[in-house]
Amino acid sequence: MGDRKVQAATVAALLALAGATRLIDLNHMPAGVLPDEATHGYDAYSILQTGKDRWGQSWPVFLEGFGRMDYRPALYTYLVVPFVALLGPGHLVLAARVPAALCGVATIGCLYWLVWRTCGRRVAFWAALLLTLSPWHLHVSRYGHEASLTPLILPLALLTLSLAGWPLGGRRAGDTTPVRLRRSWMALFALVVGLSPYVYASLKLFVPAMLIVGALIHRRLWAEVLRRRENRFALLAGVAVFAIVITPMAWLTFAEWDKINARAQNVSLFHQGQALTGALGQCAANWTAHFGPKWLFLQGSESVLGRTAGVGQLNWYMLPLVPIGLAAMWSGRKQTRIYGILIAWLVLHPAASALTEDAPHMLRAACGLGSFQWIAAVGVGAMVSWADRRSWARWLIGMSLIACVAGNATGSIRRYYRTFGSDVRMLRLWQVDLRDALLSIRDRWRDYDHIFISDHRSDEHLWMSDHPYIHVLLFLHVDPAEFHAWEKRVTYNPPDAPFHTVQRMGPFSLSTVPAVLAEYFQDYRNQSVLFVVRPGDVDTENLRVLDVICDLPVEAHYETRFEIIELAP
Repeated sequence: MGDRKVQAATVAALLALAGATRLIDLNHMPAGVLPDEATHGYDAYSILQTGKDRWGQSWPVFLEGFGRMDYRPALYTYLVVPFVALLGPGHLVLAARVPAALCGVATIGCLYWLVWRTCGRRVAFWAALLLTLSPWHLHVSRYGHEASLTPLILPLALLTLSLAGWPLGGRRAGDTTPVRLRRSWMALFALVVGLSPYVYASLKLFVPAMLIVGALIHRRLWAEVLRRRENRFALLAGVAVFAIVITPMAWLTFAEWDKINARAQNVSLFHQGQALTGALGQCAANWTAHFGPKWLFLQGSESVLGRTAGVGQLNWYMLPLVPIGLAAMWSGRKQTRIYGILIAWLVLHPAASALTEDAPHMLRAACGLGSFQWIAAVGVGAMVSWADRRSWARWLIGMSLIACVAGNATGSIRRYYRTFGSDVRMLRLWQVDLRDALLSIRDRWRDYDHIFISDHRSDEHLWMSDHPYIHVLLFLHVDPAEFHAWEKRVTYNPPDAPFHTVQRMGPFSLSTVPAVLAEYFQDYRNQSVLFVVRPGDVDTENLRVLDVICDLPVEAHYETRFEIIELAP
């Protein structure tokens, strides 16, 4: 009973730490909001209110995001819906991020439970702790994107398979205990696997690859499992559940292949016109890059939007722990089959990311989260076991581990909050200025006949205006039924562009084209018009400047980011 209490207290402490780092100040950290988060928040609001997404599709399986090459599975958006209902339309950003944060906490709990069942309590504690402190997992868990669900899928699938009675570690020599599969847990395992394609496109490659490799690793068990009648029924129950769940996805994927797979084809190395040998060589280079020091420890994500200054995807203390863990796994490879599955997880997680032009990719490779930490935890377990036999080494290794983990992890978490909460460049790229400008007119935009929102982008000034229309819908709380009824002007520039531009929707215009500005001054001079523009977009002479949106107070000087200007009759 004492051991159970200690274990319960340990799990509670880990989950409390995970919850604190992933849920506190989630509405404002990261500051601002990216279009991918905004689309989940507003589509969830639209589905809650009307049963349709923002483009009018009823209960969609795939959601059209920002153009003909941006269709994404709708599962994450449906997870956002209850939080929109709970929090209200005034907190759509928070609602869009809560499922990611809760999924992050659940992943840590599942990893602990899975590793405890297969490798023991000590390794489970360290695996869960290292994942809790992972800068990669922290960022993914605080970002309202569908890829934030991917780290959960494999640990949850393996855990349900273990609970179903499948011996993930294989059978020890001389073990004659019969394998008895539990039908309900096998059905749940099949449900998790069947839902994986509804989560994120990278899992369409990663999960089937893991299933094939796992089946090969446990090939000697199949004959024994299938001999028992109840096991065959359990497997049939799993197959039936999987077939029911996967059928709508499979049907839509093949029926609308060009649309559903347009984004993958657009970023793929194997697009039309690319030499096969060159694509294969680049794919191999991309795969290798996922295990290189630049990606793992020095810089991390190539995208500045997902990069914590001075921090790689993993903390520095993982550098010695992972090789030690791999060595310990090699020496113990004959004792358990779980190490083969763990190595397959590590090797296969870059599958989708390596096939794309912008690899390594933080989100496409996020399914690998958990594998590095589990291997490192095996290394910690090996070090501690070695130190247990040498009293002089016990305290030395223990204190060194605690100091390195606590110091490095605290530093990386602090850098995350500094980067995404107060770094001026990051605030501009996450469009904090647009958020503040829209919030300043939220209570008065309906007083005007027409509203102009600038989509002006400038590399020189770091003016970021990425799909500003979705921010308008999100922060002005535009009723979805009203948006459905608005007349819209949606264009592609150039005509073969993968993403659209919304130039007009109802009373809003989002364009810096001079002809559009001239139209406002010519056609609406006798009406009330509101401009939310960048400095220099509009000649302010004889116009009334209502407000000026500047940088947040995080640097010595302030630069004007938006001007709120009124043109009254």
